[in-house]
Amino acid sequence: MNSEAKLVVDKELQDYHASPDEVFQRQFQAVSPRSRLYYSRIEAIGRKYEFPRSDVIETFINNVGIAAADSNNPILSRTLLFKLGMDEDELIANAAIVGNNIVPAENQLAQYFGQQEELMSRVGDHVWGLKLDYSIWPHQNQNRARAGQLVTLLGQVENLKTLKIFQGNLFSYEPNVQWDQLLPRLAHLTSLDLTGMHREALGLALVRKYGSQLTHFSCMGSFFGYTTILELNELLPNLRSFSVKNIDFRGLDRLSRVNWGLEELHFTGLARDVAAAYFITAVAKFAETLVELRLLSNATGRFVGDLQFFFSTKMINGFPNLKKLVVSFLYTDKSWFNELLYSKCLQLTELHVRLTNKDSDVVNYSVFLGAFEKLSKLERIIFWMQDSNNRDESIVSSIINRPPKSVEQNA
Repeated sequence: MNSEAKLVVDKELQDYHASPDEVFQRQFQAVSPRSRLYYSRIEAIGRKYEFPRSDVIETFINNVGIAAADSNNPILSRTLLFKLGMDEDELIANAAIVGNNIVPAENQLAQYFGQQEELMSRVGDHVWGLKLDYSIWPHQNQNRARAGQLVTLLGQVENLKTLKIFQGNLFSYEPNVQWDQLLPRLAHLTSLDLTGMHREALGLALVRKYGSQLTHFSCMGSFFGYTTILELNELLPNLRSFSVKNIDFRGLDRLSRVNWGLEELHFTGLARDVAAAYFITAVAKFAETLVELRLLSNATGRFVGDLQFFFSTKMINGFPNLKKLVVSFLYTDKSWFNELLYSKCLQLTELHVRLTNKDSDVVNYSVFLGAFEKLSKLERIIFWMQDSNNRDESIVSSIINRPPKSVEQNA
């Protein structure tokens, strides 16, 4: 491979795994069947930089032979995944057994931290994306140990652009410590994903520290219960892409009163029985600026009230800039969906429909062809299936492109 081709491939790898825009969009970025193999190989390369255990880190260091502060980049994807801590099964598997007693393997955790610091001292400057998986650890003292480890780790990745944290069961036991003051400066961080967290103390500390520079933010709906509208406006003034999971009416009420200039708004699951009025008020807040809207529901989330009534009123005159709409299939037979699609989304170029395994047996693709007649700028309709191996991911099932104009129409 010549040097120019290598630069192109390296950039593709880095953008796919570490670019805030790419990471935020990836779940519903349609690719042709021809290029699917290409992207699957890119994902396979990314998996080479996942480190679930200390021995995996040690093997990587030995095989790559990285020198400290090496100027050459050994992380082709620019993104690392660390799984910090062990769940109960791993504890038992790695524990030292004394008589009939199982001794927690703190030494295993310490060894992992040591290997992690060793690796980051060598490659930290090259890392743009970081994924941290915090398994639940039952001992408070170990939670504190991992909290300190997080501060140390982030101090080693000064070029970080994207940060995603799973199972953030940390910082909850030390409410009086100002963790946001201990966190290091990360001047390039613009994307923060906290949707895998069950506790909000860590998330709030991270937002207070880095919020002013974030353009992409993802969280659980419960996050809104830990801060005020005033603080949300002050902390996230530059936000343009926001994703929220399992939001309830309280979160929707606060979302409707923030002063964010959002271009992308993603609802991934709703809390049980969300009032339609709260949902519409929140969406209406950003109607003028939205370029993309996602509405993906879980089985329990449903609207209480008539969405069609709200869409037919002047609460939302329309979405003048909306290009992409992503919805769950279960919404597409609702009367409010037609009102939304054909009265409010006249600039739409892509409609994405997410199917479940059950939906694939009943979906009538030909029904959707009428959308091309009513929406003059619609270019294609893309159907997605939930990935059986990863419920948070989707794969393209079918693509319907705008039918070509007939000779009579062109005349």
